Amino acid sequence: MRILKAVLPNAVVFLITVAVIWSGLEAYVSFYQDDGIQYYLEMWKYAREVKTVSVDPQIGHEHRPNASAHLMGVGITTNKQGYRDRDIEVEKAPGRIRIMMIGDSLTFGWGVPQDRTFPKVVEKRLNDGGIDAEVINTGVGNYNTVMEVGAFLKNGIKL
Repeated sequence: MRILKAVLPNAVVFLITVAVIWSGLEAYVSFYQDDGIQYYLEMWKYAREVKTVSVDPQIGHEHRPNASAHLMGVGITTNKQGYRDRDIEVEKAPGRIRIMMIGDSLTFGWGVPQDRTFPKVVEKRLNDGGIDAEVINTGVGNYNTVMEVGAFLKNGIKL
């Protein structure tokens, strides 16, 4: 019992010191390092705020439906299907061409506003040229070809 009385005050001081140092480091990273363009911090926020583990092990991860975050200086939102796009109805409008862009962070548009992603630029150019087109952005950061095919077969093929 005497040893516990001797060690306990030191242990309490140690734990308080660790908590103060941890809080200080957290404040430093939050206020001074996280300027919205630190790639690794932004990827961590993307994984935490937008992604979720997929029930399909071949896919690995996917976007949560109706998620939103501010990443790399731009707002990111996903639709009810989990795509970075407006809500897409299964039935397309008569006479409309539907194009699905499948890919990784380049298709997703990492670091650019939604209307500047290449699927939306292609859609605008087609529509400006008189073609009634709907271009769907199904890009998910960190996908590879196997994951893209799995996600298409699970969800994209419905559209």
